[in-house]
Amino acid sequence: MANKETIDKINSMEKAYTLFCAFTRLPFVECEQVDFFDRVLIYETKEDAEAAMQEYAKEKMKVSVNELGMKEMFVPNKDNEMMRVEISQVKQFMSMVRQLGVNAVGFQGAGAQMETIELKEILPKDFTDAITEEVMPMIKLQLNGIYFAQELRRDPENPNYEKLAELKDEYYASLVNATLLLPVIPPEGTKKDEDFSLRQSQMPYSKNGDKTYMSFFSDPGAVNAFSRGKEPRVLFIPFKEVLKFCPEECAGIVVNPTGFSLPVMRDEIPQMIAKYLKK
Repeated sequence: MANKETIDKINSMEKAYTLFCAFTRLPFVECEQVDFFDRVLIYETKEDAEAAMQEYAKEKMKVSVNELGMKEMFVPNKDNEMMRVEISQVKQFMSMVRQLGVNAVGFQGAGAQMETIELKEILPKDFTDAITEEVMPMIKLQLNGIYFAQELRRDPENPNYEKLAELKDEYYASLVNATLLLPVIPPEGTKKDEDFSLRQSQMPYSKNGDKTYMSFFSDPGAVNAFSRGKEPRVLFIPFKEVLKFCPEECAGIVVNPTGFSLPVMRDEIPQMIAKYLKK
């Protein structure tokens, strides 16, 4: 169990620093090597965060330092008058990464060693109890996708084939058994409770060079980012049915194009289903 002083310190921090990975556009995640927690990293000082960034650069892991501070928001009070409140981005960050499958944080205080703390010791119990693989099976796909994308893009000239094969296998197994999100924009004038034609709807395509992919998502937050202010209808599509929604002109699908952005070619999909789908 973590030191209570450390937990209280994290919960009261108004400013901290974390590492984001350029390969996923998401927080950098690593497997801690003592208890094998999946952790993000938080630093009390910018200097320590930047020093860590340089160390990861030696391993060709491209990360950047992001500041977490206090965020100003306006919310209605009991008289329906707008009042200004300040929200800690540190707490918001830890809540967000739990939804990516992360279960711990590596915290380095000023002048101290890195300490690993389980998120269940920091976040409210009802929150951590509600976000589990049983309740939200998508978090396993999120985490496996992050690990695979980080390693895949880390050193493409000198890949660790054994590690990549293991991470790819774990990612594919979770992907094939997942239900993905497909946001579509129905024809203008269509009401929310009306049936609509997919053929007349705006579909989420992504381009990579001269290839076009149908975009699917595992992260509701990524759906919002991709929709850019529009109000999509979100369809829930089991992976085994994705080709039904993928036009012939598409080379395949891409999962989370605004995040870890991992493509799967059309001809791979039947093979993946045959190998990984749980009966």
